[in-house]
Amino acid sequence: MAEILAVAVIMILGMGGYWAFFLFPRQRDFAMRQNMVRALAEVDEVITAGGIIGKVLKIEGDKGLATVEIADGLEVRVIVASILEQYNPEELAKNAQMGQQAEIE
Repeated sequence: MAEILAVAVIMILGMGGYWAFFLFPRQRDFAMRQNMVRALAEVDEVITAGGIIGKVLKIEGDKGLATVEIADGLEVRVIVASILEQYNPEELAKNAQMGQQAEIE
C-alpha cells in the first residue's frame, strides 16, 4: 500500500512539474499574443513570422486575415496568427546589440 501511495505522489508531482514548466508558459505566451492581436489598430507597424515589417491596413477578424502594406503600394494578406509582435525599432536594435556582444564574448 505504501508503494502505491509513493508512486501516486511521484506521478502527481511529475504532472505538476510538467504543467509548470511546459504547459503554463505556452498558455501564457498564447494569451499574451492573443491580447496583442486583439489590440492591433489599422496603423500599427508589425513584424510577421517571416520577418517582414509592415503597416496594418485592414483586419478581417471573422476570416483571421489582415492586410499589411510592406512597401508603398505593395499590400499582402497575412494570417493574423502569423503576426508576432508590434514593430519597435529601439527594442529591436537593443536586442541586436546584445546578440553581437554575446558573440564577441
